[in-house]
Amino acid sequence: MNISHKIERRFPWIEASLRFTGRFGVAEKKAYRDRFGLTDGMVSRNQDAFLQLVNERCGLGCVIKKRGRLSLTNATTLPAKPVFKPLPKMADWLGDALGPRFEIVPQIRRAEPTEAILRSIVQAILGERPLQFRYQPRRGQAAIRRMSPHAIVHVVGRLHVRGWDHDRNAPRDFVLTSIVQVLQSDGTQGYVTQKYDHEWHEQVVLEVRLRDGENPEAVRLDYDLGASNCGARKVRKSHAGYLIDDSMLVRKHWLRAPVSVKVKGSE
Repeated sequence: MNISHKIERRFPWIEASLRFTGRFGVAEKKAYRDRFGLTDGMVSRNQDAFLQLVNERCGLGCVIKKRGRLSLTNATTLPAKPVFKPLPKMADWLGDALGPRFEIVPQIRRAEPTEAILRSIVQAILGERPLQFRYQPRRGQAAIRRMSPHAIVHVVGRLHVRGWDHDRNAPRDFVLTSIVQVLQSDGTQGYVTQKYDHEWHEQVVLEVRLRDGENPEAVRLDYDLGASNCGARKVRKSHAGYLIDDSMLVRKHWLRAPVSVKVKGSE
């Protein structure tokens, strides 16, 4: 059977059905048909083509067809890595397959910077030019700040511009939505490159550890911790401060995360 690339690009959705439900049956076929705008006949032909190709790649009999439905054989598990890429994200597949029976609770949204401010900062980064801007900090009055911008970082749900702060003579982050106005540079400052931002170039290991009193069986599953109830993640030192544990500010125990996050080796 000659399988076109266009048809094969749909196969990750069928593979996801087998991984997440163990079948590609009536309900999954309907969701697949609606997802890709196909006819019932096209869905059947796609199913047969998938069956042939997945068994060629994973071994004959890995997936079987019975009464018009695909399913995994009893002794079969699909390879850890997707057979057809890219596999849809679980949330996307669930939205297709379950419809109103799958609901995503929206996160508390952060505001986005205006296009004009973002454009000015991006142009300064690409052109390696210093900037002046009016900045509103969380505490205190707005003030004029001067910096050489190096990069934009998305962390803890919002955008920051990282660069050399000429007023502090050190690298700093500024929240983009707190930049009220970008001003013309006064020309008194030259551009300072990123090579002086040592924390940007240094990496640290964040240790994610089970808190005392928490159920290790439940937390291990939720946070992908190992048998030692501890996990690790390597990040730039400049980002670590946004991710380390700040739970001491949370008074109510049930609001705290069941894990602590600290730089490895710190107290």
